[in-house]
Amino acid sequence: MGRAFYSSKIPTRTPNSTKIIPFYTSFIFSMVILKGSLPGDGLVFLFSPSATIYIQGGDRTNDDGNEDNHVLGIQFADSVEHSDDVKVDKFGVNYQVWIDYQDSLLNVTMAVAGMARPKKPLISNSLNLSDVFLDEMYVGFSAATGRLVQTHRILAWGFSNTDFLVGDRVVTSNLPSFLPPGTSVFATKGFIIGMSVAIVLFICCALLICVLLIKRRRKMKRDLEAMEEWELEYWPHRISYQEVYTATKGFFR
Repeated sequence: MGRAFYSSKIPTRTPNSTKIIPFYTSFIFSMVILKGSLPGDGLVFLFSPSATIYIQGGDRTNDDGNEDNHVLGIQFADSVEHSDDVKVDKFGVNYQVWIDYQDSLLNVTMAVAGMARPKKPLISNSLNLSDVFLDEMYVGFSAATGRLVQTHRILAWGFSNTDFLVGDRVVTSNLPSFLPPGTSVFATKGFIIGMSVAIVLFICCALLICVLLIKRRRKMKRDLEAMEEWELEYWPHRISYQEVYTATKGFFR
């Protein structure tokens, strides 16, 4: 099970107060399942007082939702059992997520990477985090633990306490795409499309060459048919009009 947190804690509450500092974050992730295997328990974006925490996936523990844990987690998985989880329908696809928290309102929005941010969030809940967040917290990602295995990749991530548009600066183009382990590159959609285009171009070039050869042979045949018998023996000695015109400088003396 893997974890990835920002290297140091970040302020999450106003000093000497229970007021939560707003945060805005956006990241791009991809999930890949093992070939012939069922999906795992997903990926979690979280705030935690410890960078060594793990998130229980599948059957949740009785501590889930306990404010004394001081953990906020948003899970992304193929199968969801709670209204605050986000369902991921396709594997191997790069998704962009926007998570905003301001004035006790948590919004979670998701779209395929490269698409515009949807106006309507997937999750929009009123949530008081004053008893959950400490003054400083770690922020990052963790794979949810469970019996099944899958691969998660974070391809880009931006975080801010002041910039609502932080997601606009997350790079969404030219990102790598990932195949499930054991999947042959020859079975990928990109390879099939590339090979199809190459075959079509090869056939077109071959047809063009054939047409040019046929035209050349027909021209040679017409030239031979136009020759007189003496030309066949001594080779043609005809001079074209253009050659005569050039040699006589336009027929001038």
